[in-house]
Amino acid sequence: YSFCTLLTNLKLIIMFRRNCEKSLRLASGTVGVTAGVLGSLVGLGGGFVLVPLFTGVLGYTQHVAHGTSLACVAATGTAGALSYGMNDSVDWKAAMAITAGGVVSAPLGARFASRLSQRHLKMAMGGFQIAVAPMIPLKPYLVSKAENTKSPFADHQLQAMVAVGCTSGFLAGLFGVGGGAVVVPAICFLTDHSHHCALGTSLAAMVVPSTMGAATHYSLGNVNLKSIAVVGGGCLVGAAVGAQIAGNIPEEPLRYTFSALMLALGTKSLLNL
Repeated sequence: YSFCTLLTNLKLIIMFRRNCEKSLRLASGTVGVTAGVLGSLVGLGGGFVLVPLFTGVLGYTQHVAHGTSLACVAATGTAGALSYGMNDSVDWKAAMAITAGGVVSAPLGARFASRLSQRHLKMAMGGFQIAVAPMIPLKPYLVSKAENTKSPFADHQLQAMVAVGCTSGFLAGLFGVGGGAVVVPAICFLTDHSHHCALGTSLAAMVVPSTMGAATHYSLGNVNLKSIAVVGGGCLVGAAVGAQIAGNIPEEPLRYTFSALMLALGTKSLLNL
């Protein structure tokens, strides 16, 4: 009787664990789809959404949320860069210059994040979200202004691109985001490229820095490997869905709504310390 009872309890435990794993995969996939849709709708990477979803929905620590987010961003960014590259929408010279700066600074950003306490890292992320929030509705204006004041891409601008890479790489490593909030406007201002080409160049430029930053986070124990495939897959699906939705609804209200969301998330992070 005792042996039968033991077997029954073991079966119940196994079933419970399987149900928990299924629920976790479902939640992770939902997080990825949500981040992909929102990021695609407003033209920002899903990292800005992934971090608060990781901490709020999946219960990750702040450090693990940043590291896992960057790993997902690196995976989805690679797919995006390949797509833009096949359509000849990447300036590889500019991308290599940005990469050169980013590969140095992204691991530094990741290590700096690990040195911060949970409270201080959350505070820094909240401040960053608040700083980025007004850039979302202003992005079309900044891009159009840059495209109206075009200048040819010269060799001396490579130094500026390297500096852009250093800045965006450090921010990517620190906050677990792709760095597009810095790279895309910079490319538009420094070159004569269209916004579409700037997006492709940004994605291509940040693949290696994001990967290096994610690898550093992993070495520090701040990456949840089990969720990367599910969340990353969800991000890809969500990005495709968001791209379809974006063509059918006005863009300006979306940008203001997402800006308000970022402001609210940042404020919430600062108030709930």
